[in-house]
Amino acid sequence: MATLTMTVSKEKKCAQLNGLRRFPISLYYDEWLQVLNAAPKILEFLKANEKELSRKADAPAKAGSFALN
Repeated sequence: MATLTMTVSKEKKCAQLNGLRRFPISLYYDEWLQVLNAAPKILEFLKANEKELSRKADAPAKAGSFALN
C-alpha cells in the first residue's frame, strides 16, 4: 500500500492527495471539507455496496501498464 501525502499545488493553490493514483487527486479547500463531512455517508455506502464494488487488485491491467512487484 502506498504512502499518502498532501501538498498544495503551486498553480491552482488546491490541496492534492498524492500516492493513491498515478496523478494527484486535487480539490479546493471547501471541496475537501465537503468530502470529509460526508465521510460517514460514504463509508455507509461503501459497506452497503461492498459486494458490487471492485477493488484495485481485482481491476484488469490497462494496456501498457505493469507492476513493480
